[in-house]
Amino acid sequence: MAIGYEIVLGFTQEAFNKVEKALGTNFSFKDEMAYYDNLDDNMDKLDVFMDGLNEAYIKTLKEVGFEPVNIYEFTFKTPLGVRKFSPFRIETYFDSSDIGDKYKDIVIGISLSGRYKPVLLDWENEKGSLKTMVLDEQMQSMVEIAKKNISDKISVFESASTIIKLKYY
Repeated sequence: MAIGYEIVLGFTQEAFNKVEKALGTNFSFKDEMAYYDNLDDNMDKLDVFMDGLNEAYIKTLKEVGFEPVNIYEFTFKTPLGVRKFSPFRIETYFDSSDIGDKYKDIVIGISLSGRYKPVLLDWENEKGSLKTMVLDEQMQSMVEIAKKNISDKISVFESASTIIKLKYY
């Protein structure tokens, strides 16, 4: 497997309790086994946000100038051709065994880049963020559009930060 970075709109451990309360989850990060013991239950709780996130995602892609080809498959026409995107989803980033994460490294959020398919910021590459990305003015604008649209559906994301997070695939 590979290790890579993702750009995440989310929260670090310091804000985790506030976010969990807003999302209705109860992740345990005492150790990795406790985390995985209740992971499925918590991920099921996050499923209730998917319709709203899908609406926010489609709205974001349209607002940044991409033209829908098939919104049900998240396929949009971009200036560089048609792309099949990977939609927004809430994820936790915690991997003590492969990455060496400690409790302070926990992140919960929504990835704005991906490895195998583009999410948003990595739209130029049809395979996702496998190349160097520069967070320039255009990308910052895309982050702000995404943040606004996500916050309209899940208000706790109004205070989210843009985080670069190491991930084991």
